[in-house]
Amino acid sequence: MKSSASKAIDALLKVEKEKSTLQSELSKCMKQCRDEINRVQCKVQLIGNRLKKSRMLATQLQKCCNQAIVVKERATQKAREKAIQERSIHNLMKKGVYSEQTRNLIHLLVQAGCSREYVGDVIHAIFRAAGISVIGHVSRCTVSRIVVEGYYVAQM
Repeated sequence: MKSSASKAIDALLKVEKEKSTLQSELSKCMKQCRDEINRVQCKVQLIGNRLKKSRMLATQLQKCCNQAIVVKERATQKAREKAIQERSIHNLMKKGVYSEQTRNLIHLLVQAGCSREYVGDVIHAIFRAAGISVIGHVSRCTVSRIVVEGYYVAQM
């Protein structure tokens, strides 16, 4: 009985020794897990902040893109209106001289039999019918000069 009691005491001491070793290993593992959890939580927090910043940046860029589309559409519309307005006005003169288009139109009207007196009025009527404003007026004397100049140019 003494021998079995001493064996039991030895076994108990052995178990207690193993228990203390396991407890120290367990406490080391728990400490490592806590450290790992703290490190992972910091990473998660940093990644969460980065994600939040990225989402805010994406929202800002989307707003900027939408605004750019609106600005582009406005600029396009304004350019169209300006082009239409420019096309709806015809200057008979460029830098104080009747343009080649105007001279050709005068030649055509005179050849068609239009009186030199009414060439200016006919030009205004034609452009008005087309919805175009005309700046300037052609007099009878000017029509005669343009026809004579055209004759001399044809002779050359």
